[in-house]
Amino acid sequence: MMSKAKLLIIAGVILCVIIVLLIRGQISSPDGAQDKFVEVYVEFSLAAEKFKSDSLALKEEQRRILEQAEVTRDEMDAFVGRLNERPQEWAEVWERIVQKLQEKRQELRSP
Repeated sequence: MMSKAKLLIIAGVILCVIIVLLIRGQISSPDGAQDKFVEVYVEFSLAAEKFKSDSLALKEEQRRILEQAEVTRDEMDAFVGRLNERPQEWAEVWERIVQKLQEKRQELRSP
């Protein structure tokens, strides 16, 4: 039988490992990551439509969108890389993007 001190040490080590993995992005909520990706992608798409003739304004708007979402372009690219390895999940995410984009466009059209 292990002593309470040993159990606490083991639990502490496990907790530290989990925290480090969370910080490094190795463990994340797939739904949370997908939600953020979908939202940012939709905002990027709307910005591309709005600023299609002004690439500098588009780049600044994309920077603002990323900052507001508290995500980097590298994190977005890494997420796409993971999705590229999972075609079924990519298809599901793409369906969510299309649906959300349609909803946003409808909102913009409504007075």
